[in-house]
Amino acid sequence: AYICGEETALLESLEGKRGVIRSKPPLPAISGLFGKPTLVHNVITLCSVPWIIRNGGLAYADYGTNESTGTMPFQLSGNVQHGGLIELPFGVTISDLITKFAGGTRTGRPIKAIQVGGPLGAYLPPRLFDTPLTYENMANVG
Repeated sequence: AYICGEETALLESLEGKRGVIRSKPPLPAISGLFGKPTLVHNVITLCSVPWIIRNGGLAYADYGTNESTGTMPFQLSGNVQHGGLIELPFGVTISDLITKFAGGTRTGRPIKAIQVGGPLGAYLPPRLFDTPLTYENMANVG
């Protein structure tokens, strides 16, 4: 169980135990899966690695904003013309995602809210659709 991004609960589950959060220290990098040093990353991080190895970290940092460098995959679904997965630099707005990449709404009706951050993420109202999508901005809006 990868509960709310809590890596130690995942490690407990992989070891056949109940997926409960471990107390820290030690961190998983010191004593993780079966007591061995363990690196736990999400898919977004791992997807960036080949591009960074091929082109370099400085080139990757040229994408995005000053605060949130690089790119982020966005899943477009629901009442949109063109759903799917698209990877764009940090700083794109929800308005741009909807109009430029998703082709607007399928029904033509206005969107009342957008969910960001997965199943435990926030719902953003239309007044925030022009906010650049960065880690810092999303932390500030909830």
